[in-house]
Amino acid sequence: MALMTRDKRILGNYLGFICNKAQFLSGRLRFHSFHTIKGKFASYLSTLPGVSSGKVQLTAPSRNSPNILVLPVPRWRGNR
Repeated sequence: MALMTRDKRILGNYLGFICNKAQFLSGRLRFHSFHTIKGKFASYLSTLPGVSSGKVQLTAPSRNSPNILVLPVPRWRGNR
């Protein structure tokens, strides 16, 4: 604490770090508050540019893109 009071730059960097971490965790909590994929997708769409104008353009990623999200699909196996 004494170091932070002596050097305002250290205090500013520390506060910036804490604020960024709090903002990140707040976003994660907001994301996990949606219980369905539909809700999460709607939340994602609301963050895209163009939402305020009512026009959002979605483009399919290329096959070589590392941003492809693959979700496992649960299979119902009946009574065994």
